[in-house]
This record gives sequence, structure tokens and C-alpha cells, in this order.
Amino acid sequence: MFAIPGGVDGASQGSLRRVSSGNDLLVMGGVKRREGDGTRRLLHFLREGAQLVCGDHTPAHFVPDALATTCHACQVSFSLVERRHHCRLCGQLFCGRCSRGRCALLGWGESACVRVCDWCEHLETAELPLLLAGDVWTVCRERSSPARRQQPITIRETSLVWLSSDQSTLVCTSWPPSGNEGLLKLARMNEVVQVQQTDASLTLVSVKGVRLELYGTEESARDWAMALQALLRVTALRRETAKLSDTAQQLVSGSAAVRQARERRANALLQQQQARLIEMLDVREKTVAELACMSAARKSEAEFRARLEAARRRLLERRACGWTRRALAEGRDRVRNG
Repeated sequence: MFAIPGGVDGASQGSLRRVSSGNDLLVMGGVKRREGDGTRRLLHFLREGAQLVCGDHTPAHFVPDALATTCHACQVSFSLVERRHHCRLCGQLFCGRCSRGRCALLGWGESACVRVCDWCEHLETAELPLLLAGDVWTVCRERSSPARRQQPITIRETSLVWLSSDQSTLVCTSWPPSGNEGLLKLARMNEVVQVQQTDASLTLVSVKGVRLELYGTEESARDWAMALQALLRVTALRRETAKLSDTAQQLVSGSAAVRQARERRANALLQQQQARLIEMLDVREKTVAELACMSAARKSEAEFRARLEAARRRLLERRACGWTRRALAEGRDRVRNG
């Protein structure tokens, strides 16, 4: 992803320029903006519990409605009367007055006429045709030497340079054409981070620091610099918004994962508690059974002791009766003999 929306030098030729490298302030159409505001606002809305609701078919580069309260161009506040509209190219939110344009975005996969903002309409109708048509430039580029230890070889040649139909690559071919020339890819637009225009020269700097220099007329250099800067601005905005959408999706997915983990933990704890409760019930049942057995044993023992006591009493009674009978018999015998 580009480190800037429109972090390009040579800003005097375009509508986007960097005015402070320390605070990363950008000027877009006369409005100062600070890089990273979208990320901070996104985190703020997520902390406040706001839901970034987008449909299943919403493009990834569309800014969510919850993140924009004012028009991206004129800064008018949105309301029930002042509705918000997405630019189908850059994905930013604009009011109706700043998004009156309608055009087909053939290089972006839209064949029908769709709503675009004024900046993107100017890009599609005035600047991109210039890049797609191409122009003759003296190309100064570096090519690796056969010997790896030697410095790269700088090649200068006159070529016809144009932007590919999918707007992703600058390509060139030899000029004048000889009939057997091939196409050469000069630079990928997603790797270009700076476009510098000095008099009649145009310099493109990639992420890896590779420089591509084009020499032509001053007018061509100025027009190409403005067109390339506008294209880089739109591409950067699309990439930044897509990155924010991915971040929001990751945060939502992370929240869902945390929620699922908490639910799994709660279910595991519930299962553990249920297992402990079942174990306690089993122990209680065993204890009740043991107490019942002990009660039955004590009852049997008491009954046995009662029967034993009754038998002992009957035996004593029988003995007492026998002694009484013998004493009576002895008394009668004494009376008779006396």
C-alpha cells in the first residue's frame, strides 16, 4: 500500500501536496487532512460499539458511512437533507453537489455509467485518456549488467510510452516502430510512490528506490505529472480504505473469536461443574445407602437383643416357678412327717 494518499512530490502541478512531513498533513483540493485520521476514527467507532454495516456486495474500497460525517471535498455536514454518496472510483463519501459526475470506469471493471466525484470525473475524462493514448519520450532507465559485481547500466532510448488498459503498468515500445518491436514494462503503478516534474523531465520513484526518468516537452511533462499524481491519489485512497475495511473485518473476526473462546470456556466450566455435581450426587446416594444399611443392621441388632431379653426373662420365670414348687413340696412333706 502507498504510504500516502497522494504523497507525491512536485505538488505544485496537482491538486494534492504535502505541506508538513512531521505531522503528515496533506492538502487535497484546498482542505487540510491528517494521515491516520481514518484509522483513529475507525478505532473510536469500534470502541463506542458502532457497527460498520456493509452489504455482501459492497466494494472493499467504499468508506463505511459511520466513518464520514462530512463531505470529502467541501466539508459540508451530512444530514437527512444532505445525503451522502459514494464515489465509485475513489470510494470516498461526497455530497450531491460534489458527486454529480457520471462516467464508465472501464479500467476499474465498471462498463456502465456510475456516480463519481468531480476529481475522479476529471481524472477519467481528461487525464487518463492522455496516459492511455501515450506519448513519445526519451526513456532513461537502468538495466543490470552481465557481471553481477558491476554497477547497473543506464540506457537512454526514444520510446512510445503509454498506460496499459488496466491502468496498472507503464509500458513502452521502440520509436519509430519497425514492425518487430516488443513491449517493455517500465513501472508498475502500485509500486510508484513519487512523481517529480522538473521542466521537461518526469521522474518516477518506486518503493524500492528505482528511478525512471522520462524526457520530453515541458507541456507533456506537466500534463503527465498531473495525470499520474491524480491516478496515484485515487489508487492510494482505494488501498487505504480497503486496508481499513480489512482491519475492521479482522477486529470483528477477533471479537467473534474472543466471544467464541469465552463461550467455549464457559461451556467447559459448566461441564466441569455438572460432572462435579453428578459425582457429589453419586457420593450422596452411596452415603444414604450405607446409612440405610447401618440403620437396618442396628434395627436387627435391637430386635435380637429384645428377643434375647424376653428369653432370659422367661427362663428366670421358669426357674422361679420351679423353686417355688420345690419349696411347697418340701413344706408339705415336713408337715406330713412332723
